[in-house]
Amino acid sequence: MNWPNGETMAVCCPNCGHLVDVQITVVREENLPLRPAECDQCLADFELSMDGSTELLSAPPKKTTQRGRELLKELQGLTFDPGR
Repeated sequence: MNWPNGETMAVCCPNCGHLVDVQITVVREENLPLRPAECDQCLADFELSMDGSTELLSAPPKKTTQRGRELLKELQGLTFDPGR
């Protein structure tokens, strides 16, 4: 089996069903079996196979807990500076 022709492949996100255009030029040129992808709607990470099948790797929680909101608020001011 080979990757289809074209620069992108349109697939449905396995988490929310949103249509995602995944760039496949490099994986086709390198004959790689899988391509990691991310849904811009729900932020789920998934793998795309040559045949168009997808496998969900991770998805954000459907609801954020109070503790989760507190942690997000604390982390908003965090800056990563490897030079310090």
